[in-house]
This record gives sequence, structure tokens and C-alpha cells, in this order.
Amino acid sequence: MMEYARWGVSVGRIYLCMKKIVLLLSLVSVLAACSFDGKSRYYNIAGRVDTDVLDGKWVFIVPTFHDFEKMTIDSALISDGQFRMKGKSPFHPSMVLLTVAEEDKSLLSSDVSTNMVLESGDIDVLIDKNMQVTVSGTPQNDMVQVCRLAVDNYYDTCAYINKSHGSASEKRQKMVDAQLSRNRKMMEALMSNINSEAAKAIMHEKYIFFSLSELNRIHKHLTDANRTENKDFIDMIMSMPVNKKITDCRLPDQNGDSLSLMDIVNSHDYTLIDFWASWCGPCMRAMPDIAERYNRYKGGRFEVIAISLDNERGLWINAIDRLNVDWINLSSLEGWNCRVAKEMAISYVPSSILFDKEGHVVCRNPSLDELDLYLAQ
Repeated sequence: MMEYARWGVSVGRIYLCMKKIVLLLSLVSVLAACSFDGKSRYYNIAGRVDTDVLDGKWVFIVPTFHDFEKMTIDSALISDGQFRMKGKSPFHPSMVLLTVAEEDKSLLSSDVSTNMVLESGDIDVLIDKNMQVTVSGTPQNDMVQVCRLAVDNYYDTCAYINKSHGSASEKRQKMVDAQLSRNRKMMEALMSNINSEAAKAIMHEKYIFFSLSELNRIHKHLTDANRTENKDFIDMIMSMPVNKKITDCRLPDQNGDSLSLMDIVNSHDYTLIDFWASWCGPCMRAMPDIAERYNRYKGGRFEVIAISLDNERGLWINAIDRLNVDWINLSSLEGWNCRVAKEMAISYVPSSILFDKEGHVVCRNPSLDELDLYLAQ
């Protein structure tokens, strides 16, 4: 499966090789604000665990930074399917990681974890029998939950449509309707508190879903401070939203020949531009699924352009040889300074964009079901 197309908000389980940006001030605000003055209110976390497999393990709340995994904000023992935590809430609600682990093991290696908002009020945490974590009860956590359900329901709907009867065009229309429903639900949730930490976290991960008009609506309602603080990110996501048309550029292939992206895109009904790197394990694991779709649909209907963000030619060529794929491989060998990656608002790998024949963005990070629905005839 192309796992990166799913929600994946848990830092402990996230399957993305992202550029590391450690914001020390954010960390300080999480830790220091927890001991704010007497005016500070409290968070009350009530947890229910619907599997006895986790009994005797610990639930930890830690900052959402890998470099600070041992800085525990709070913790509680799971006993008889329950756990509880109480403490002073941050002056400003903050994104944190809730994770389950043995007391002496790395917190971020846990398979049971999720991002949540540490804020005043009664926070309910449910860990179901499938080890899925749901957090609700406070405004920002409810916002995250609404958006998460909208995304999960959309992917479930795509899987259902893909297996249902009907013509390819009918199925595609149902998928488009599901996309509109997903975005409408997410926009309603985000606009209820667009300047919150939760909204910021959701946007940093799910900006790929939104059109330029939706992004403009969000931008319009940001405070001046929020707009200024996130200017670089806002400029990036508005550069290549859904429906935006690609601008032509050229990149060298593994033989050193310079190829035009538009020449390739204009020659196929759909073109998937996949950004990857030889050092990215999740990228390499996603390739067989992309290759399976490529072999099924390749030709005038479908092409794949794999753009590597490698810096070293040898590593790039060796990875291509190991993958044994015959699609188009390009790289400027400039790593994250690749101009095409910047222009297409690529902030992590693996990351992909599906273009139509005219060069418009059809879908970002399409799932396998989405690819099938777009490409089937």
C-alpha cells in the first residue's frame, strides 16, 4: 500500500522521510507553560483501552520532536483497561504525542500512538482492540477527530467504489463527489478555529487536498501574526494546489539527457510524478505498488516520472538498478534544492502528484484505489 496517502498523524508511526526542522521555542512553550501560574486550568485525561494486551504498559505524553523523546510531559500506567492523567494545561494549547510503550523502551518506536492537543478540559482517549487511538472531548481534539474521520471515510469510500459495479466514468464521478464531501467537512472543522495549533498541524499535513480557492479562504481568516509566522509554508502550499497547471522545466535522466516534463505530460492521459530518494526507506517500499499500477496502465494512458532528491549520482543509479523499473527517472542531484520539488510544494518524501494531459494537478499523493479510479477505462 502507498501508506503515505493515509492520515498518518502519529509521529511515532509516520512513514515519511521529512526534512528535520526542530523548533526549540515550541518545545519550550509546551514544557514551560505546563507550570504556568495559578490562572492556568487543568487537563483531565480519561483513557479506556479495549484490549488486555496493553495492560501493564505505560501511556506517555511527550513533545512531538524526535530529538526530545525522553522529555516526558506526563505518564500513566494502564491497569484493568484504564488510565488517567491530570495536570496544568499549557497557556496555549499545544500539539503533543500520546504513545504507549514499555517503561524502559523508546517512546517513539511504539505502534500505538497519535498526535493530540494538550489543552484545558476533559480529554477522552480510546484505544480500541485494533490499537487505533481516538482522542476527543475538547475543541481542538474534536477538530482533529472530525478531519481524521473525513479523510479515513474518503479512503474507505474510494475502496468501496473501486470494487463496485458501474462504468469507469461513473466511478470517477463518485470519487470526485467523495473528495468534495471530504473537503467540505474538513473546511467546516478548520474554520471553526483556524488559528489554533490543531488547525496548523492539520494544514501542514493535509494541504495536499485543498484547491486554491479553499486555501485562499483559509489564508483570509488567519491572524496577521499567524500569516507572518507561516509565510514560507503558505507560499509553498499555494504554489501547486489541486487544479493548478504545471510550468515546464527540464531535468536530466540517468543517461544525462535533458527531458521536458511538459513533453512527457502532454503525451499521456495521466502522469504520476513521484518524488523519492535512495536514502528514503518508505520510498523504496512504496515503489512495488507504483510499479504494479505502471505495468497495468502504462502506455498512452499512463506514465510515471520518478524524480529523485538524491545528491550523489552513484547512490541514485544503484537504487534505480535495485528497483528494476523502466519508467522515466530524472534528478538534478541537488537534493532538497531541486527547483522542481520546490515549485511543486514538496515538503517530504515519498510524495507524488498526478497530472492530467493538460498538466493540471488532479490529485496529490493518490492512493492505489484513487489511481485505479482515475486510470480505469
